[in-house]
Amino acid sequence: MPNLGFKDIFVIMKKTVTKHAVKAPKNTTHSKVNFKYAISPIAAAITLGVVTFIIFLPALGNDFVNWDDPAYVLNNMRIRNFDLGVLIEMFNPFPKNYLVGNYHPLTELSLAVDHIFYGLKPKGFLFTNIFIHSINTSLVFFLIFRMTNGRVIAGILTALFFGINPMHVESVVWVSERKDVLHVFFYLRAMLTYLRYLKSGCKEGKLVGYTLLLFICSLLSKAQAVTLPIVLLLMDYFYNRKDLKKLSLEKAPFFILSLLFGLLAIKAQSSTPAITLVDIPWIYRPFTGSYALFTYLWMMVAPVGLSALHPYPFEIGETPPAYIFASIFVMIALFAAIFISLKKGRKEIAFGLTFFFFTILPVLQFLTVGEAIFAERYTYLPYIGLFFIIGYYVDTTFTLSSLRKYRKFVFIVVIISAIFFARLSWNRIHYWKNSAILWSDVLDKYPNSRLACLNLSHFYLEVKEYDKSIEYAEIGMGLYPDYYKFYVNKAVNLMRQNQNRAAIVILEEARRRDPEHYEISFNLGVCYDRIKEYDKSIEYYTKTLEYEPDFTQAFQKRGIIYSNYKNDHKKAIADFKKVIENTPTDPEGLMNLAVSFYKTQQYEKALEYAHRSVNVQPGNGKSYYVRSVIYQALGQNTDAQADMKHATRLGYNSE
Repeated sequence: MPNLGFKDIFVIMKKTVTKHAVKAPKNTTHSKVNFKYAISPIAAAITLGVVTFIIFLPALGNDFVNWDDPAYVLNNMRIRNFDLGVLIEMFNPFPKNYLVGNYHPLTELSLAVDHIFYGLKPKGFLFTNIFIHSINTSLVFFLIFRMTNGRVIAGILTALFFGINPMHVESVVWVSERKDVLHVFFYLRAMLTYLRYLKSGCKEGKLVGYTLLLFICSLLSKAQAVTLPIVLLLMDYFYNRKDLKKLSLEKAPFFILSLLFGLLAIKAQSSTPAITLVDIPWIYRPFTGSYALFTYLWMMVAPVGLSALHPYPFEIGETPPAYIFASIFVMIALFAAIFISLKKGRKEIAFGLTFFFFTILPVLQFLTVGEAIFAERYTYLPYIGLFFIIGYYVDTTFTLSSLRKYRKFVFIVVIISAIFFARLSWNRIHYWKNSAILWSDVLDKYPNSRLACLNLSHFYLEVKEYDKSIEYAEIGMGLYPDYYKFYVNKAVNLMRQNQNRAAIVILEEARRRDPEHYEISFNLGVCYDRIKEYDKSIEYYTKTLEYEPDFTQAFQKRGIIYSNYKNDHKKAIADFKKVIENTPTDPEGLMNLAVSFYKTQQYEKALEYAHRSVNVQPGNGKSYYVRSVIYQALGQNTDAQADMKHATRLGYNSE
């Protein structure tokens, strides 16, 4: 191979670019294009996706975290025992229990598909998140490129700062936030499809139908997609559509769906305590919402102090600090900027700011959901509008000869910003490596964080570092002496060490301070169960169900006592039926029902539930053993022997 100098390499690269380049479109909005060679949009989109994927690659070494991941994946029997019945259950809009207070069946379905391929390995779930995010980055490029009639630089910069933004790390590397990347994928596809409709002169009506279908997919992934109809109207404005009658008829189905899914989202969230965690008086909410808006704007340019949780900066019952009230001027300034840009016909500014405002509006905490005043993941879609404005004007600087003198400065700022963002994102991914690192980081930034103390206690409990778990529980008890969950955590630590009577003392203290919580009664039931005071145990399991009528574990454990120690199989069967009524694929409930029917000599019914138990957990030897015993009672000895051998092969020993 001949020796090549830098000059030779440059000549080869120049020829390659020339060969594969495409000319800038004639209908460009540029006054004057100074580039000799245009950039291939397909090459740009692929490169942006690849760069984004590389930036997020370190996340593949991360683990699940104990913040929603157990509910969405680790303990979610629907994704672990996926079948047609489960699929129907996922899409039921009015289930008994919503998944973490949300209705997003497509997101849950995508997690189920991941489980089929990867089991419970976090790397597979994270790979899917990163892959979808990389595709979204390419879609953002195509959206801006086509909206602006070929402004390549505008498209590249909008997509680049979307893809590598440290504020978006949370949406990508947190497995439970699959709903963010997935709903935005369908959202962007809907916008691109609608853009095709606009560019067809609004003659291809079927494209509106496709847009509606993609909108439904986005809604089924996350309720935050309800803003799309307003965004479509913004696109109409951008393309000078003024036929109000046609626009109204065209958008009516979209707004109806937004209303329905919005109401469904409120119903789902209201089914959990999350919506009442922060009871901010209504008079303060415009100010807390404005403060959140200010924070999102500020952290777009200075994404520092990143944290998984940003609690309210004041306690409930306190008057918010003065800067919270002052932030209302930021909201007013944003409205003023939108109004002026509309009046002056600066469509790029009006579109970008209005896109940002309406897509961030549902999460501005006017309805106080959760413990955080703002969250980084909520910027995943809205920042596209702000980066579009920046990209548009950087593009203008590079394409107008009159702005030539600013190009070097703008180029340096863009490069430094991109490196800064990429480095911050790369570093931020590390903080999501596991629960200990994640919540320690939160506690470093917010030393009084209740959730951080609680989840650190949970983490060390699960890894059996009981002293550290109790330490964080006691820190929480000191900060929040009336918050029952810290007492429950300390008690569970003692229970894990078989100190059940000591745990009872802690739980009784929790009852004294904050009595009406099912976790307290349930764990008291477990403690009395373990020390064989079964009547008291039944009493507390029953009390648990008064507070939480569908709590499966209370039915399960009470049923076991009725079956094994009280010889009351009728009550046991009733409890186990409640278990599978709430969770049809619960393997323990199915097996317990099979055993209870066997004990009452109802062998055919026992066999029915034994079959279901085996189907749900084909790798569990005990399921085959139970079915073997039932086959034997029915005189089906060949089947009994086959199941017994299978149980033995799977390592189950009846002794």
